[in-house]
Amino acid sequence: MRFDLPGGDSLVVRVWSTPTPRHIVLGVHGFNDYSKAFESLAQHLAGKLGATVYAYDQRGFGANPEPGVWPGSDALLAELRHIVVQLRQRHPGLPLTVMGAAPLAAAKCVTPTAKRTAGPGVGVRQTPVTYF
Repeated sequence: MRFDLPGGDSLVVRVWSTPTPRHIVLGVHGFNDYSKAFESLAQHLAGKLGATVYAYDQRGFGANPEPGVWPGSDALLAELRHIVVQLRQRHPGLPLTVMGAAPLAAAKCVTPTAKRTAGPGVGVRQTPVTYF
């Protein structure tokens, strides 16, 4: 699956779904990571809590073109907002939580702009970070 973006680009996305979701979760990875970072958590949320979880590879990361090329924070935030709109359209009426898996991703999720433009009823959470 891919999230379509304005201008014709698209981003790779992983989905862990449940037949009748009660909640939608969007995982946003941090710097030098990709969507698979959410696999264990997503399996738990789908299996135990009835959530459908989406995690996408941000532009410049994972399976998208031009890995390692930083598109800039403004572009990444604009893409996040566009993806939130797509998820709201795909799952009307369901609660949506955006989770950042690292400090950078979480900082993008909890900026006043991100909260304001995500729309009413969008929960914003930061997942704990463990460094090994």
